[in-house]
Amino acid sequence: MGNSIIALIFMSIAVFLNILLDPIFIFVMDMGVTGAALATSIARGSVAFIFSLTLLRGKTGFKIYIKEFIPHPKIIKKVFAIGLPASVGQSVTAIGLSIIVGVVANFGPTVISG
Repeated sequence: MGNSIIALIFMSIAVFLNILLDPIFIFVMDMGVTGAALATSIARGSVAFIFSLTLLRGKTGFKIYIKEFIPHPKIIKKVFAIGLPASVGQSVTAIGLSIIVGVVANFGPTVISG
């Protein structure tokens, strides 16, 4: 809809909230890396919830409706028809690469780093 400013505002709020919560969870509550992860989850989760409510109210230029989240069988079938072969192809590539790395790993760290 062309209103990218609202997303920028909400993401900025999430970043600043994370900046405020990080030292509290990491140092004050002595949670370390777990505290950093928790602060990020709280900041982003709360802003995502508020942003969802904003979109449901429709005061930002467009409105989303809950009934639009009902899946349509034709669309799901089309997504699987396109996505399944692509995901199988990517999986075969990843498995092949894993096998190659496994073989190369037998030659030691110098060969792996090369």
